[in-house]
Parts: sequence; C-alpha cells; structure tokens
Amino acid sequence: MRGRPLRRLAALVLLATSLTPLQAAPAASADDLAAAQERADRAADAVADAQVELAFATDAVADARRRVAATEASLAESQDRLTQVAVRQYVQPPAALPFLVDLTDTASASLARQYAAVAAGGTVDALGQFRARKEDLEIELASLAEREQAEAATLEGLRRRQAEVMAELERLTELDRQRREREAREAAAAAAAAEAARPPARSGSPASAAAAPMVAPGSWVCPVAGPNTFSDDFGAPRAGGRGHEGNDILAPRGTPVVANVSGRVSRHPNNLGGLAYFLYGSDGNTYYGAHLDAWGPAQGSVSAGSIIGYVGNSGDAAGGPTHLHFEMSVPGRGTINPYPTLRRNC
Repeated sequence: MRGRPLRRLAALVLLATSLTPLQAAPAASADDLAAAQERADRAADAVADAQVELAFATDAVADARRRVAATEASLAESQDRLTQVAVRQYVQPPAALPFLVDLTDTASASLARQYAAVAAGGTVDALGQFRARKEDLEIELASLAEREQAEAATLEGLRRRQAEVMAELERLTELDRQRREREAREAAAAAAAAEAARPPARSGSPASAAAAPMVAPGSWVCPVAGPNTFSDDFGAPRAGGRGHEGNDILAPRGTPVVANVSGRVSRHPNNLGGLAYFLYGSDGNTYYGAHLDAWGPAQGSVSAGSIIGYVGNSGDAAGGPTHLHFEMSVPGRGTINPYPTLRRNC
C-alpha cells in the first residue's frame, strides 16, 4: 500500500461544478477522502496484478495452440506416409496381416478394417507412428482446453477487479465533490463576512485589485485533473512478451486530461492508443498519453494545466476501465518509469 500526497485532495479547479447549497449531504472530511483514496489505490494494485496474471495465461494459451498446430502437422505427415504405404501394398498385396489392434475396441476395429490391406512391410511403422501422433494430438488438445479455461477465469477475475476500482473511484469523486462544495460555501461565507465588516470606502480611494487566480505550484501538474488512482506497473508483463511502457492512471470517464508541463501538444490517434497525443515539454522531456474519450481545446503551444482531452478507453482499451496510459521519455535515457513523478504530483 502506498501513501498518496495530500495534494490530491486539494481543490481541482478544472472540475468545478454548480453548487447545491443547503441540500448537500454532509461534506466529506479529509479522513474520509484519505480512506477512499487508499481503497482506490488498493483496488488499482489488484487490477495491475490481475493484468500480469492474464498476460501469463494468454501466453500459455498461445503456446498451447502452437503445440497443437505442430502436432496436427506431424499427424498429417504420418497420415500421408501411411497413405503412401497403403498404395504400395495395394499394388503388391501383403502375404499376411500382423495383429496390430484390439478388435474388441470399436475404434481399433475400425482402424483394423481400414488398414487391413496395408498391414505388411513398412505398414507397421507407419501405422504405429500415425497412432502415436493421434494420441499426442489428443493430449495437446486437452492441454489447450485447460489453459483456455484458466485464461477465461483470469479474465473474469480481472473484470471484477476493474469494476471494483471504478466503483471506488466513483465514491472518491462524490466525496471530492462534497468537499469542494463545502469549501465553496465556506469561502462565500467568509467573503460575505469580510465585506460586511469592511468600513465604507472613502471617496476617491482606488478600487481593490481583483484577486489573481490560484495556479498549481511548480512547473509540473498531474496529467489527470480529478480523482484518480494508479499503480507502479511500468515494465509489468503483457501478452506476447511485451512490457508495459508507462503507468495507467484510472479515472472516471470524462475527467480532464491536461498538459502536465508547458510545451507543444501534437495529436496522435492510432489503433492501439485510440485518441492519443504527444506533449513535447519545455522541460526537455516527451510525454505520451493514450485512450482519450474526446479531444479538448488545447493543441499546439500550451501551458501547464491546459485541457488536452478527457479520460476514456479508446483504442485497444475498448471495453476496459477508463484510464490515461501515460509515458515519459527523457533525452539520453529513453522511456522511463513515470511513477515517482506522478506520485509526487498527483
């Protein structure tokens, strides 16, 4: 279990919604939010573990299918050889038929009738090889069926874990909404009280300057501007021998995806990533985000916090949980694990 920074519980200006004064449920406390975030993080870790299990199960099925295909090819070769021997024996019939099979067994009796005319000379070897390959195929098919069942069970487990993490994120989102409503009411009440206590302005006094909007401190902001959760899944196994090249930041559909640093955004839709983008950061690093639900207004030159798009599950993530696949590349080092940076800023 990992602790998540309290900055995640700070105001999310990009998610401001209309307020519901008086009718709102009791606002969530910081402890409620921290507990909800911890549950979401645990659920995300379980999803990451289940994805690794599924990768191994999928690779085991692929390996079993390759063995079945190889055994089928070997069986076909044995059958061809047996056919060739049969033709030769048909042209020059054998003198006697060796007792090769158990005639009390229906299948064996059928084989005996079928190959009775070719049971001499090289037929013994050919028929024996054919039967051995046939038995091998039955074993490989049984193994394939077993591995397919294991893969299906693992996939079902992954889907349950994914449903659990999305339910936790929905609860976290609701608690965060309550907190923001409470803070807005408190701020409005404080402003009203301050206005009531302020002495009348003297004639000719300059007007108060408008308060500057608050911005996130530092040059790096979380790329998902809302409640989210993620695991240290960089390099985790994926089917086909691949490794995961980023971190999956799970969040509700439609949560804003923002430029984590200032720089230049280039949209890059593709089959795997769906609606995806590159952010060429002013910090010298390159960032890649994928599986957006829709584009936002920001492209070209952007400042940190500009909305690039919204969390979804496009591309090969279709049907799975909504998330932002996030990668980070550093000059001279290539693609690196973004988890430490995300943990500091999300």
